[in-house]
Amino acid sequence: MLPNTNAGHFRGLHSEYHVAIYERHQPEKTILYQTVARAWPKISLEYAVEGETIPRHVEAEFDRYQRCGILDYGFVRLYCKACDAERLVGFSCKGRSFCPSCGARRRDQTAERLVGDVWPVANARQWVLSFPHQVRYWLSRDTALFTDVMSAVTGVIANFYENYTLSCEERAKVYAPSAGAVSFVQLFGSSLVLNPHLHMIFLDGVYGRGSDGLRFYPHPSFTTEGMFDVLYAIHDRLSAVFRRRGYVRDDGEAGEPEHTEDISMPFRPRAPKAYRRKGRLLDHPNYQHSDPDQMSMEGWCNIRYKWLSLHAGVAMLAAA
Repeated sequence: MLPNTNAGHFRGLHSEYHVAIYERHQPEKTILYQTVARAWPKISLEYAVEGETIPRHVEAEFDRYQRCGILDYGFVRLYCKACDAERLVGFSCKGRSFCPSCGARRRDQTAERLVGDVWPVANARQWVLSFPHQVRYWLSRDTALFTDVMSAVTGVIANFYENYTLSCEERAKVYAPSAGAVSFVQLFGSSLVLNPHLHMIFLDGVYGRGSDGLRFYPHPSFTTEGMFDVLYAIHDRLSAVFRRRGYVRDDGEAGEPEHTEDISMPFRPRAPKAYRRKGRLLDHPNYQHSDPDQMSMEGWCNIRYKWLSLHAGVAMLAAA
């Protein structure tokens, strides 16, 4: 509750600080909800007529979203005995895909938890790794594979910080330098096309215990060239993961594991528009880069190799 120690200050508080008053979420009035409600039944019917099946989790996500916040599907009535005010709050879908309300709430709660209870006062850097289109297809249907991929990628970046943050003199005095990270999986790109990729927030340095106790050692100088070995190592580690799980044969060609499951369009990853428009996909299978065997710099801390894209250009300094 707001403090009431100063009546004059309290009366001016609403206009000065813009105290928010709760208003019921009304998704049925948004363009997104109206579009889904109008188009989704037609899409489902078209798939049924063509004999195609939509993955069950996709159907469930759309069905839950169309009930999110709608009072017809249940609500909680809140009543204040002091002022007789009451509010109706509809049940939420708690979806993890495209529901703006539930996504924003989960985002805010996660950020508050990380900032308040998890993340230390230390420099941070965001690493983003995107995969080739064929790999996106594998990751979208095999969660165990995605877990192995995430473990391999975060392990490589952690090794980079632990091996190259401290100088030779500091390494002799600091015990067990350790990196730290929080990883997030994003399944779609800005155009809502299936694009599983990783967002990883790493400590931009390491924690280690020296003569002055446990403290943070920031990375001395981050450069684009310094990322080359990281992406080389990520490629090698992921190649080993794909071979072990049967997605890539020993000769380097893509295999087809026995537990494959067909994914209907439009849920499959697609080639870039330029190649679809020009009809060049079949003539140019390495469409994602003209020379995939060469490491290329696409911008500041943004590199590509073997159809993998790694970006680490966003850094955050710790608050003083």
